[in-house]
Amino acid sequence: MIDCHVHLAALRTEENGCYISPRMLRSPLIKFLAWKHNLNAQDAAWSNQKYVDDLLAELGKARYVEKAVLLGMDGVYDASGVLDAGKTEFLVSNDYVFRIAHAYPDRLWPGVSINPQRRDAIEELDRCVEAGAKLVKVLPNTQGFDPGNRKYIPFYRRLARHNIPFLSHVGYESLRADAAEPLRNVMAFAAPSGSTCTAPVRDRLSARCVSLAVLGADRVARCQDDHQDEQSVRQEVSHLEGSGRRLSLSRSAHDLLLNSCAAP
Repeated sequence: MIDCHVHLAALRTEENGCYISPRMLRSPLIKFLAWKHNLNAQDAAWSNQKYVDDLLAELGKARYVEKAVLLGMDGVYDASGVLDAGKTEFLVSNDYVFRIAHAYPDRLWPGVSINPQRRDAIEELDRCVEAGAKLVKVLPNTQGFDPGNRKYIPFYRRLARHNIPFLSHVGYESLRADAAEPLRNVMAFAAPSGSTCTAPVRDRLSARCVSLAVLGADRVARCQDDHQDEQSVRQEVSHLEGSGRRLSLSRSAHDLLLNSCAAP
């Protein structure tokens, strides 16, 4: 079994490209992580390795989970597509994700994060896929972009072309206290569906949080011209989101993830 939602966290060092804002360092979440893993903010390199070692130890104790996909976290980008350090609370660079995952290839796989607002989003996607990324993760309301904005259609199309899973949070997000409320809506991903290849799938669905995946052109592209299918997806998501049930990964998304992870 593969756990496809494992967060990597790291304090900034000269070479890792990661960042945690002063406000986040004071947050209950980071304080809890520091306590749980016995981390020392004054020794970033040691603490970062300790966090990874603890993840590997937890994985080693698991009865059924053999591997984990480590998730990066991209930042907030301004209107010109440049990283806005002042609005970025938490950043785990894709290069750092690759470095850690490649150091333990039998247990850890890289899950990158690419904000489609960044000016080099498509180039970064191509680079990460070439380097072996197993999925792409975003948090729209934390990363400050509207997933329904049609200007991101080329990015979504490139995702579908690469046939790589696309994981997104929707619903309430506690990572940032000022997370943009309008960007929570699961149906924001359906807004450009007439021109792109995006569709919700059942992945850890609950009343407050849902994950979505881009399933490649072999399946999802049919939503472009199939109004009935789009309507059924909307009805299913609305029903399940309101039910509060937690569901396992759909078979189609599960197979896609396994195929991606099996690729060399």
